[in-house]
Order: sequence, then C-alpha cells, then structure tokens
Amino acid sequence: MKKPIPGVNDVAESFEWIRENLNEDVVMAANWPHGTQLNVLGNVKTIVDSDHFLPHWIHLYYRHVFCAQDPYEALSFLKTHNATHLMLTEREVISRSHVYSYIGSNADNDRRFRLHKFVRVDAPIGEPFQLKPESNRMPIAFIDFVSKTVTRKLGTHRPVEIGKQQKLEFTIHLKTDENLTGEMTITLGKESTRTVSMGSSGLVFIFDRNGILKQGYLLSSRGWESLAIELFLRNKHEEFFTPIYPIENFKTSDVKIWKINYPASVKADPKYLVTDPMNSETDENSYVPNDHSHDIDEHLPKH
Repeated sequence: MKKPIPGVNDVAESFEWIRENLNEDVVMAANWPHGTQLNVLGNVKTIVDSDHFLPHWIHLYYRHVFCAQDPYEALSFLKTHNATHLMLTEREVISRSHVYSYIGSNADNDRRFRLHKFVRVDAPIGEPFQLKPESNRMPIAFIDFVSKTVTRKLGTHRPVEIGKQQKLEFTIHLKTDENLTGEMTITLGKESTRTVSMGSSGLVFIFDRNGILKQGYLLSSRGWESLAIELFLRNKHEEFFTPIYPIENFKTSDVKIWKINYPASVKADPKYLVTDPMNSETDENSYVPNDHSHDIDEHLPKH
C-alpha cells in the first residue's frame, strides 16, 4: 500500500510550524505537489497546487522562481502573485532539479540543468580517497581528497581540547590537464553541505553526521546560478529572502522557508499571470539569461 503523504518527516513538521507560527494571509511559494498540503495542513495560501487547474502557472513558477537566473526576475514573479514566503526542500533541489528545470524551460530547454554526480572510490576511513564522475561528459577527470583531523585547543598553560574538525584538502584534475587545488574544513557531528565556486560553475559536497563525504555533484553555470541552488545550497540573496525556518541549523535543514523582502524597485508584471501557453510567447523571451553554453563540457572550471 502507498505510504501516507507527507507522513511523519521534516516536511510534515514544517507544515505544523507554518500553521502554528504564520497567519492565514500568508501566500507560500512552493513546489506544486506541496500546494494542497500547505492549504490543508499549513492553513496558508499558495501560488500553485494540484487543484487549481492552471497548469501553465506551474511552468511559470519553475521558470521564473526555481530556475530564475536573476533574483529580481523571481521577485517580480512572486510580487505579481502576492507571495509573502518561499519554501524549498532538499529533495526537490538535489534530486528533482533536472525535472523541475525541464518544466521551467522553453522548447529549446534553455533552463534545464541537473546535478551531475560523482562516484566515490572506496578507501579506508582517514586515507586519501577519490571522486570520479559518473558521466564521461563531465569536464573533470577526478578529484583527489586528503583528510586530516585538526584539534582545537584553548589556553596555553593547561591546554583544554574544545573540539575536532575534519580538514579536507582536494585537488580537481581537469581533462585539459590543468589542476585546481582547494581546501575545506568540515565540522563533525552534524550533516552538512559545502559548495565550492569555480567561476560560473560549481561543486556541491554532502557529508553525513560523522563528517564522511557521502556525495559530490557538479553544476554548470545554468544550475549554479539558478535561484533554487543559490538560496538552498549557497545561502545567497539574504537581503531579499530572510531565513525564518528552521530557527536553528537552518543551513543544514532538509526544509527551508524564507520571508520575502521586496525592494521598492520591484513591480508586479501581468505577463506572470498568463494562463494559456499560446499567449505566452512574450513571456518566453522576456528575460535574457547570461550568455552561457548549454553544454556542460564547455563549462570548464575557472581559476
């Protein structure tokens, strides 16, 4: 039998928090499958849901919010729909980006992206290890990691240990025979996500509660600069989107909610209310994204 949705999990807890802490005048911008659940369990309004019979708005939401290449584009769309808050989950950002960016693209797949996965080469814990790309279309040949444990101490006469950190040094080997070096420090004891910018593209590293690297991903510029990735993984644009849930451990949460702060320059635009895709030709060409190639092989990391 099918399990109950949302069941007992972080998403269900977020709906309970919304009901208890936000008033019914709130308009929550969120992934469309969450729409009806937000209406019923969270007692708030939404832009898109499974019951509103405006499927073109789902395309517009993913195009101009989830895949937005500029925060002002997203803010204009959200203001047009009177949105007060925005909600994203790890599943939709990490696992579903290729689907939602497809829904948000035009006929030329102009905004489609995915998180290209690396595969970890097994090695004993504490020993150097390596990530290799799952696809041979990726511009990175492999990534070497060296893990070191760093002990922080307090005091000079009687040193007192106050914590340990895992320091990862990595070298990115490109297929062009150029190498990039970098360094990260991972705090042990909780799940964590780290991002590494490489010019217009970027890397995402996800660690478990013991600080062990679980997964790595590469994003081309189109994904790296999308609003969903910038908000959920890169913690950008806090001048427009104020984190409000969860109050603690926001950066490591599986569910995140922001309050939207509109600058005076952002105006509503009726093109974002189009319900018939046959009338949306101007919408498809209304925003010109950065001049980046669609092929990930051309998005080589920059020094």
